[in-house]
Amino acid sequence: EIAARRLNKAFRLSRATGAFNEAFREEADDLRRKRRINVNGEFLWSKREGEVKVRVPIEGVRESFRSVEHIAPEEIEQAMKLVAGHSLGISKEFLVSETAALLGFKRMGENIQWKITQVYETTRRRGILTESSGLVRLNKLQ
Repeated sequence: EIAARRLNKAFRLSRATGAFNEAFREEADDLRRKRRINVNGEFLWSKREGEVKVRVPIEGVRESFRSVEHIAPEEIEQAMKLVAGHSLGISKEFLVSETAALLGFKRMGENIQWKITQVYETTRRRGILTESSGLVRLNKLQ
C-alpha cells in the first residue's frame, strides 16, 4: 500500500487509479518472479538487503511516519532486539513501550501495543528473547 502510494507521488499523479494500482501489482509480481524482491505477507523486501533495518521517523518529515500496520513484524523484532540489547534486563511492558517509542510512536494505543506484544511473544517463543524473574533479556547467541 505504501509502496504504491509513494510511487504514485513520485509520478506526481493526482490520485491512484485502478489502472495504476493494477500496473503496480503486476510489476511487483514480475519482480518477485524474477527473484529481485521477496514478498512476505503485505511487505516487499529487496533481495539486496541484509539485516533488517529499523527506520526511525524524522521529526518534521511527515512521510517518514508510518502506522503500525505499515511496519513489518521483522522490523518491530529488530527494534525490540536493539532495545533489549542495550539493557541488562527490562520488563516486558517497558520493552514494548520503548520499542514503540523507537518506532516513532509518542502514544501507544491498543493497536500498537497489541501488534508489538504479538511480535514480542513470537520472538520469545523462538528463543531470541528470554524472560526470567520478570526481566526480558536478549539471548546473546542471536
